[in-house]
Amino acid sequence: MTRSIEHVIAELEGEKTFLEGALAGWSDKFNRNPLYELSWSITVFEHAARLKVTAEILAFLKGDVNPTYEGDRLTAARDELLRNVVRAARTRESSTSPTANLARDSERVARAEMLERLGYRAP
Repeated sequence: MTRSIEHVIAELEGEKTFLEGALAGWSDKFNRNPLYELSWSITVFEHAARLKVTAEILAFLKGDVNPTYEGDRLTAARDELLRNVVRAARTRESSTSPTANLARDSERVARAEMLERLGYRAP
C-alpha cells in the first residue's frame, strides 16, 4: 500500500505530539521522585530517540530542511535512514558511559523502526 506524503506527515505529526506529551509527563514524575524515575527510564530513552528521529524526518518531508530539493522526499528520507541504519550497525557503542550507549542504541532502533514505517522492506 502506497501512502501519500501528506498522510505520512499527518501520521508523524500525531506521533510527535504523543511523544512530546509522554516526555512531559515523565518530566513531571521525575520532578517528584528523580531517583525512582531514572531507575525505570528505558522508555524515556526510547521516546526521546523516537522524538528526535520523527522531528528530523518531519522537517525534511515538510520541506523545512533542504527546501530546494525537488525529488521524491519520501524516497530520499528512506534512503538516508537506510544509510544511517547500516552505518550504525557497523559500529559498536563503546563509551565508558552506559547512559550514552543506551541513548545511541535507542536512536539506532528508532531510525530502523522509522525506516520500516516509511515503507522500507528488505528484499
